[in-house]
Amino acid sequence: LLDQQFGDRSHTAQTFSMSSAERGERRTAETRMSHFLQSWGVSGSAGTGLLNQNLASVSKQGTIRLFGQDDAEGALEFTETKAGTWTARKVGRPRQPLYKSSPHNGAVHIYADPQDFLSQHGQEVFGWGQKKSGLLVLLAADPEPVDAYLNEHPDAKRLHFVAPKRGLAQ
Repeated sequence: LLDQQFGDRSHTAQTFSMSSAERGERRTAETRMSHFLQSWGVSGSAGTGLLNQNLASVSKQGTIRLFGQDDAEGALEFTETKAGTWTARKVGRPRQPLYKSSPHNGAVHIYADPQDFLSQHGQEVFGWGQKKSGLLVLLAADPEPVDAYLNEHPDAKRLHFVAPKRGLAQ
């Protein structure tokens, strides 16, 4: 089922980490995150939470990377074009979800795209705990984090896949 939902799982590894020299100043990073999230229709204030929880970083050039929880193996990187749109690409292989919470009454919503999750939950982004179902927010369409989640939470009986509204980063 997971292979049908997510397709081919072959990946190549890349280096993705940003050194402290590459990261921008905190205030500039918050401003850039706010601009980025607002382009998705998300409150810019959510950017501070992503930065505080080490789920995002911003380079001096304005490139934004979203990371999985405690994941050092990959990221989803966004670069703004001259036209003001954002292009996404996977860097490395994200192995951890951006966010996960325990199932509620056996139900879990699985987001294959963080933009869809952030767009739907807006300012509630960091009030995720009290939802009608568990959440699993992936950085890439990869069944491995889903398998790990299901092994960790055998009470997850009803999986609701939220189909991405845009093309995923390759």
